[in-house]
Amino acid sequence: MLKHLTCLVALTLSTQLLALRATNLTTLCDEKEDIWAVNLLMNEKKDAALIWTTSEGSKEHLEISFKTEAGWSLPQRLPSIANNFFNSQAEIDAEGNVTLAWDLKGPDYTTFHYVTHKKAGEETFGEIAELGQMLDNPKEADYQHYDTSFVGEGNLCFVEAEDSKGITGLIYLPKEKITHKFTLSKEASLQREFSYFDSISAHAESNNLPYLVWEVRSYGHDARTQLWGCSTSSLEPEKICAFKLDYMFTKPEVTTGPKGEVAVAWEEVAHAHDQNLVRVVLKTEQGWGEVVDLSSPAENAEDLKICFDAKGNLMAVWSVQIDDMHFIKAAYKPQGGPWSEPISFQSPQGLYRFPQIQTDNQDHFVLIWQEELRNRQSILGTTFSTKEEIWSSPTRLSAEEQSAWDARFHFTSDAKALIAWTTTPNGFEEVIQVGELHID
Repeated sequence: MLKHLTCLVALTLSTQLLALRATNLTTLCDEKEDIWAVNLLMNEKKDAALIWTTSEGSKEHLEISFKTEAGWSLPQRLPSIANNFFNSQAEIDAEGNVTLAWDLKGPDYTTFHYVTHKKAGEETFGEIAELGQMLDNPKEADYQHYDTSFVGEGNLCFVEAEDSKGITGLIYLPKEKITHKFTLSKEASLQREFSYFDSISAHAESNNLPYLVWEVRSYGHDARTQLWGCSTSSLEPEKICAFKLDYMFTKPEVTTGPKGEVAVAWEEVAHAHDQNLVRVVLKTEQGWGEVVDLSSPAENAEDLKICFDAKGNLMAVWSVQIDDMHFIKAAYKPQGGPWSEPISFQSPQGLYRFPQIQTDNQDHFVLIWQEELRNRQSILGTTFSTKEEIWSSPTRLSAEEQSAWDARFHFTSDAKALIAWTTTPNGFEEVIQVGELHID
């Protein structure tokens, strides 16, 4: 059953709250033709790394820079993997070990998943492993779907989906080179021809227990879509919710809370209304609740993100398109309380897009997004006080005279943060800048 918001709490903006500020910016790498897929990694010891993809002509490369006591290291170019790789992901664990994963399309359009690992203190990455070789007969199923997600501490969840058997996959611990294989069978009513699994996600906030979510679709007389999930400790599947197949939706966003709470959010495509809708469902000690609709009429939602803080408060943010307008919306749910009425951040001239949300672990959520104004991109941000339940006025983080986009930021438990973005100092060639992010 879909629950529409009937009990809304209004949030306000304040000019008195602490504002965001980016300082000590360092430029990494020489100017490149293109830079994308930036990953910013940092653990509680402040070990940090930046990994990005770059191209020179038709060649694509992965490059990485590490934060040391003397500053950021010169970028290292990883050994040539292949052209046209995609979906690169990276994570750093508590000891400073770095795991890097990426996908590659083969000549027959089969997707291969690779992973490599660098131990703390070592200068180079180790052997490259192809994850599909860790499963039995990995290339024999007819309708395979592979997906990978990091599930905390550098551990990688690799999932193979098969029509006949359900989900088969493994948790891969690269530091120990150990794999935990698992199988999640289909619900009996979905064991029909043309059923398949898709959109596998995994996520955890800080040290919270990681949680996997996946989508199951069936076609035919009783066509429908279901969301299923499980914790990576028990691997006991549970049905989250089900829909008739009138709607299609994006890959689910997953966030986990300090007391075992799980929130799952997605954008539904309502074909009848030509609109993307924002849906959220929450698991507490009482089990899974009703699906909540955070959407407003005539708004087209994109780039949905959700985040728990250490006290169980939950924030959802997304961008909205109405005709030629693009702006940011945010809705807040205090622990045990109702959802707030979504608040909007918008500019009369510019476009606001690509929001990101994190907690500073000190009673604030931090929201950062990209502004597009007169062919120039900028990085803006604001803070939300969970004590006052008000937002600060947005501030510009990047320099006004340069375009900046594709921002990434990360907070540790003591509210220390790094932020990075791509920029063009000379107007056309691209570099990465990284610095400290402060709330003051």
